[in-house]
Amino acid sequence: MMYSPMGTPTVPSVAPAVNGVAPAPVLPARRWFAAVFTFVALLVTVGALALATYAPQTLPARADVAPASWSRVYDADLRTADNAWDVTAGCAFSHGGLLAGDGASCVFTPSMAQDLVSGGFLLDLTLAPIVDVPGTLRPRIQVGGGVIITLNTDGQYSLCSTVSCATTEALRIQGTTINWHGDDFVANTVSVGYDASTTRLTLSINGQAVASANTPLDPRSSLAVGALDGAQALYTHATLYSASSTGL
Repeated sequence: MMYSPMGTPTVPSVAPAVNGVAPAPVLPARRWFAAVFTFVALLVTVGALALATYAPQTLPARADVAPASWSRVYDADLRTADNAWDVTAGCAFSHGGLLAGDGASCVFTPSMAQDLVSGGFLLDLTLAPIVDVPGTLRPRIQVGGGVIITLNTDGQYSLCSTVSCATTEALRIQGTTINWHGDDFVANTVSVGYDASTTRLTLSINGQAVASANTPLDPRSSLAVGALDGAQALYTHATLYSASSTGL
């Protein structure tokens, strides 16, 4: 038996010619595997690039920035007591901000007296770091009686018709985002914006839009912040832009 010298390249086996036509060389199994693996990897890469390009287009660009024509009707550091918020339903100015207790709702009182939302609005909120919150941080934001937004420290969010976010609700968007700062010592910003021309309400977290829904708002819709049952939320700053009003 003869052996090829060490280092000699492997030559693909070739079957005998048939009718004078030589068949294509037969590649070893490992070469077939390499070829298939390369093709699959290429498909995965192209698919990922396509998804990365398309996904951001499904949400409004810079939904956390108010149009220049809108008025900034409110801008306050909530570390100081502010009579613009109703604190009678489990809220208090404490721990360096507006503290919403277990299941509390802090209504922005000017929104009860005038239309601040139906023409378009942007509400920017700063949430204190987890370490500053006495209990479990789980914020809740409410727009009128039809939109409730909830968040938690795992980056999970929901934009639903009620707190329960049942499968039967007309408005039900849930998900998880990597944009939430999970570090106990880092604050988070949350923005809720409404474009009246498209009737779309958009939730942004730390400058990145994460959820958007088509939901027309009534002129009588009020704004409120709070916390979920069994949890708390600490708001340290709030800014409101409105296309419906020029001042409070």
